[in-house]
Amino acid sequence: MVTLVGSTIIVFAICGAVEADEPALTLVRNGEPASIIVTAAAPSTAARQGAEDLQMWLRRMSGAIVPIQSEDKIAEDDNWTVVLVGDTQQTRSLGIRPDSLQLEEIIVRTFPEALVITGDDE
Repeated sequence: MVTLVGSTIIVFAICGAVEADEPALTLVRNGEPASIIVTAAAPSTAARQGAEDLQMWLRRMSGAIVPIQSEDKIAEDDNWTVVLVGDTQQTRSLGIRPDSLQLEEIIVRTFPEALVITGDDE
């Protein structure tokens, strides 16, 4: 999942994975973070590594250091785009069940004000 997350975000950024009728999600604006990477309170090793890789690739592409925070420690802030990495309570509340995925399968899906990147970590 580690290399896959980095590759996925690059493809997402270059090709655009947002449907035409959905608003674009801003991850970085003018070299400053406009998003926050969110993991579960106790993320799997793959999710933690995926979040760190995503942060690294966003920094390399934009110069911005997008913060990583566990979902139990984030304050609700309407100004941030939330990037959910791995199996989180928020991911499940959006109807995504990573444990139902096949080995090596990954979901990249947009919602208003959120981007979900997750896979089966087992």
